[in-house]
This record gives sequence, structure tokens and C-alpha cells, in this order.
Amino acid sequence: MVLNVNDIEKNIICFCQVKINIYHIKLKIRSKFMKEIIIASGNKGKIRETQEILNEYKIISMNELGIDIDVEEDKNTFEGNAIKKAQTIAKKIGGKMCIADDSGIEIEFLDGFPGVLTKRWHDGTDRERNLAIIEKLKSVPKEKRKITFTTAIALSNGETTICEKGTIDGFVAEKPTRR
Repeated sequence: MVLNVNDIEKNIICFCQVKINIYHIKLKIRSKFMKEIIIASGNKGKIRETQEILNEYKIISMNELGIDIDVEEDKNTFEGNAIKKAQTIAKKIGGKMCIADDSGIEIEFLDGFPGVLTKRWHDGTDRERNLAIIEKLKSVPKEKRKITFTTAIALSNGETTICEKGTIDGFVAEKPTRR
């Protein structure tokens, strides 16, 4: 069989069109059947990072769905607060998967302060809270300035919940770093 240039071009175009159609079908299937997780956050950076990590899921912010639920973080552990947020929101959105977190710092010299109150113990920005911590520890030697950053992440459908916690240890700086 002899093919001329026009026939070859037609076959290439047809093949490319089929590949494009398959790609579009895959996109439609992925968007229609991909598992969704609602994230209990409006923080764009956190949403982006979660999507990068859980890339086999479609991460949807509560804001995108028009959900405005403010869950009081009244538990005495990071895990308790993360679980409460994930379960409460999952139940209110009909059992869809919800991921939530809670995190903060615990300073050994201050008996674990501020702990679950990290974002709430001092009015102001993160920098202002950091400066207040540095001030509280200004005469404390480095070896007694041990700090643990803790984050807990919970995933719930309202009935079943899993939670994991991670920590990073270090020391509170003696002065703020420049930004």
C-alpha cells in the first residue's frame, strides 16, 4: 500500500484528535469521579499545599462551597481540636470527607504554654506573638528555651475519623530574625 503525504497528514491529524478526545474524557472522569475532600481552612497556602500532597484527591475549600462554619477550638489538645473541626464540618456537609488541623507551639520552660492557645493567647500578628514569647524568655538560657511545634491533622466523614500528630523540636530564638 502506498500512502501519499496528504493521507499521512490525515492519519496524524486523526490520531492527534483521538488522543485529545481521550485526554478530555480522562479529565471529565477525573473531575466527576475523583474523591473530594473539603478542607476546613480558608488559608490559600494551606489549601495549595494540601492539594500538592493529596494530589489524587480534589481539595475543595469551605469557601468554594459557601460553607461558613466556625468550630470553637475548646479542646485541651491539638488532636482534640483537629478531630472536633473535621467531625463537626463533615456532619454538617452530609458526611463528605473533611480534613482539618490544629497546630501550635509548646515551650518547656513555660510548662507547655501557649499550647492550644498559640493563636489566641495574645492579640496581634504572628510576629507580635513571637516577640511577646521572646520577651517572656529574655533572661532564660538557651538550654531552657526548648520549644516543640506540634501539628495534628484529622480526616473525618462524620462517622469515622482518623488523626495523626507530628512534632518538631528546637529552641526559642533570643531575638527575632529579620524578614
